[in-house]
Amino acid sequence: MHLISHSLDSSIQKNSGRVFKCLTTLLNATIALTLAKQQYINVRTFQYDINCNGSGSLSDSYEACAPSLFIGEAFYKVGVCVSFNGLPTIFTIQNTEGVFIIDTTYQDFTCKIPLQYPSVVPQEECINICSANPTVVSIVDEIVKSPANSYTEVSYAGSCNGNWKSNFNAIEYTLTNTCVNNPDGSTFTKCNSTDIVSKVTTFYECHLWEGTADSQTGADCGTEGGFNTFRFCGNQ
Repeated sequence: MHLISHSLDSSIQKNSGRVFKCLTTLLNATIALTLAKQQYINVRTFQYDINCNGSGSLSDSYEACAPSLFIGEAFYKVGVCVSFNGLPTIFTIQNTEGVFIIDTTYQDFTCKIPLQYPSVVPQEECINICSANPTVVSIVDEIVKSPANSYTEVSYAGSCNGNWKSNFNAIEYTLTNTCVNNPDGSTFTKCNSTDIVSKVTTFYECHLWEGTADSQTGADCGTEGGFNTFRFCGNQ
């Protein structure tokens, strides 16, 4: 009876050891997968608030960021130099006492010389500062494919005309065939397989066209900061 009990205890210990080892391996794999998961900064943009009071604020009502006012969005890789609001910027995510988005702007397009101290970016808030289009910033794990009625500009590293889908730093798309208000007036953009043509005016709501801005689809090699740019219409 004693021998049977001893053998049973030994078997239980061995099985327990195996179970613990399996659980440890699974936990480590889960942690590694979590750490390896790519995250992006998503910036959704809305029609310029032509009735903005001039002081700028975080809109509590979210009226300035209503879904009906959506005009486009961008996805930025974390930890790399990108162009954001016309300024070289690096986004980072801080995970101490909460999750924070930090952005640091730079004087040069290689992001070597800081322009100002890092700042915390509000998440899931309607940022309506009157000098720019309202935006909502968040952290996402996946990139949404641009819709058919849009034009997209991609900044990517590596070989020009290479695989931008795996080497991109930033993807930005804007809706076409719709009037887009901005701080300087408004635009109306059409896009085809070869050209992106925007009518522009200093008036809101696309009144009294004053000119056009044209750009071609396809690749521009080694533009801002040495990164390549690729433009296309619709979704790819």
